[in-house]
Amino acid sequence: MFQPLKVFMCHQANGCLCRGWLDTHSYELLAIRIAVSRGELDVVETAKALDEEPAVKVFESAAEAAKHGRKAIKRPGVKAKRMAKQIERKRSRK
Repeated sequence: MFQPLKVFMCHQANGCLCRGWLDTHSYELLAIRIAVSRGELDVVETAKALDEEPAVKVFESAAEAAKHGRKAIKRPGVKAKRMAKQIERKRSRK
């Protein structure tokens, strides 16, 4: 299975790792092990994040998350458009 070598950050651009990504893949993530070994992530904080229960419900698998993400990609709803605008504004401020 292909795995990216970089960590996946939160879509809310808050500087945190994507919690859904962590919870879906957990300790199987090569990117997490690489980032910890390079000192880019704190090993204690990362282990703590991986071991705690998620604050929100996450998808059972990456395939389930991807299917959900593609569901309305050609015709996004009002809520999706609003969220995209919010993310765009946050990222343009950086």
